[in-house]
Amino acid sequence: MINIISEYADSSTNKVIDWLLYYNHAFNRINADVSLKCQDIIIDNSKIKKKKDILWFRRGRIQLKNPYVVFEDEELDKDLKEQLTNEKRILTEYVYRKIKSNSKSIGDFYKTIDLNKLNVLEKAKETGLKIPPTLITTSKESLVTFFREHKNIITKAISDVKAFNYNRKGFIYTYTSMVEDIESLPDEFFPSLFQKNISKKYELRVFYLNKKFYSMAIFSQNDSQTKTDFRNYNFEKPNRNVPYSLPRVVKVKINKLMKVLELETGSLDLLVDENDDYYFLEINPVGQYGMVSYPCNYYLDKIIAEELIRNK
Repeated sequence: MINIISEYADSSTNKVIDWLLYYNHAFNRINADVSLKCQDIIIDNSKIKKKKDILWFRRGRIQLKNPYVVFEDEELDKDLKEQLTNEKRILTEYVYRKIKSNSKSIGDFYKTIDLNKLNVLEKAKETGLKIPPTLITTSKESLVTFFREHKNIITKAISDVKAFNYNRKGFIYTYTSMVEDIESLPDEFFPSLFQKNISKKYELRVFYLNKKFYSMAIFSQNDSQTKTDFRNYNFEKPNRNVPYSLPRVVKVKINKLMKVLELETGSLDLLVDENDDYYFLEINPVGQYGMVSYPCNYYLDKIIAEELIRNK
């Protein structure tokens, strides 16, 4: 059996399932954003027959239903709700690990939520990949020194990018941005990440699946709107995207990095500078891969379905 943990509205999961149906292969889909009823769990001394399942953790968090509990004492209500939340967390972890323990897996919920961008940068450097010089600071003075050294710097989120609903009128997205007016900053500010802005020939988005690489070059530098961050899409005049073959030496280093991070799959962002040097930027372990698949005719939905069947 192929078990899939995803989200209800994830179109990539739907397309992979279309291929599983085409191949007439059994699967079980768990939508993590739909609450599941946990009725009985039996833990005893009986022998458990191991199943030969495969788990594809696509995205999401498993949610377990629980009855709504109200206590009249406000302080008691607060404390008991905290206790019940911890109870449900332990139970949810057990359910997920139980599913995973009986399966080979592609993707992992806990590796995904524990993936720290700063740790990934450190590991990338250790595996021999070049990274942009990076500063995390709260000090204007330190930032000025960093700017004087590198002349041209950008800032971006330390955590995953989030969209903010502004006054219910529309979403504001956090993009990578150039740092232009340091003097207006206070002497101390919230911990922020800054990097040297690498002058690029093009960007690379690489979908990685069990040591296989599906890469795309994005010519974002020719458009002022997408030059700093290609995700600030120009829908009227989209960037040119083409299939790309990574050099073997870069593949070897990425394989080492993915092994260290214990990731079987993910979307990686790199760039190539004007000297043809490769710079690693970050990994999204559950990123959308359609943006690579369709322009480059990789048919990744089919490839993922066949990978799941082959590993069954």
